[in-house]
Order: sequence, then C-alpha cells, then structure tokens
Amino acid sequence: MSHDPDVRALHLKAMREEAGLSQAALAKEIGVSRSLVGLVETGRSGMSVENLLAWVEVCNGDLEQVIPYRGTGMASRIRRLPEDRQALLRELVELLGWIEQRFVRILTLFIRSLRDERKSEFRDEDSLRHRSAEESQD
Repeated sequence: MSHDPDVRALHLKAMREEAGLSQAALAKEIGVSRSLVGLVETGRSGMSVENLLAWVEVCNGDLEQVIPYRGTGMASRIRRLPEDRQALLRELVELLGWIEQRFVRILTLFIRSLRDERKSEFRDEDSLRHRSAEESQD
C-alpha cells in the first residue's frame, strides 16, 4: 500500500467519516482547528504524530493506514534464510508485536491525558471569556 500524503489524507478522511464525525467534532476531540482537519484531509497540510495518533484513536481507526511501519518487501529475502534463522526471526517478530502493542497502549494513554488537559484549558478559557463578557455588559 502506498503511503504518500494524498493517500494518507484519503485514509484519514474515510476514517473520520466511518466514525460518523464531522470535521468540527473531530477537531474538538483532538484539540485542533476544524480548518486544520480540512487541510489535512485534502493533503494540503501535515499534522503532528501526536495529533495523528489522537485522530486514529478517536475514530477507532487502523494506525497502519496512516503511519506505515510494515511491509518493506523483505519477505522474499527472509524466505532464502536457513530455517533456524527464519524461526528466530519469527520469534523476534512475535516479541516485537507484543512490545508494539504495549507501546501503542502507553502512547494512547499519554495522548488521552494530553487531550484531556487541552480540553480543560479550552473550558477554562471559555469560562474566562464568558465572565469577561458578562462583566463588560454590567
């Protein structure tokens, strides 16, 4: 699968739509502007890895669709290795998969905490603006 920016943008847009979220709703969830979501979905802007991971999490998407880390064409070279080395590689890949699952879980928890902090900051800012508006009306 190709992972150029346009393909990534299409995957991200499809992921959001499959989750039933508007651009504005997704933007609010991950703490970015709606316009940035639109720019990313059209391939006209990039996004931090943190925000990409949050996007995938909020949409319950597949991380591999937007951040490729497998499928580098090594399979044919691995098949030519002696059987004992192939077995060792399979064990290593299994171990790496286990580590990857834990890493993704920890990263997901970290991103959630950052997003929760950001939401809290937005609520505080909104509250201050609301109070200022009320005071200026008095």
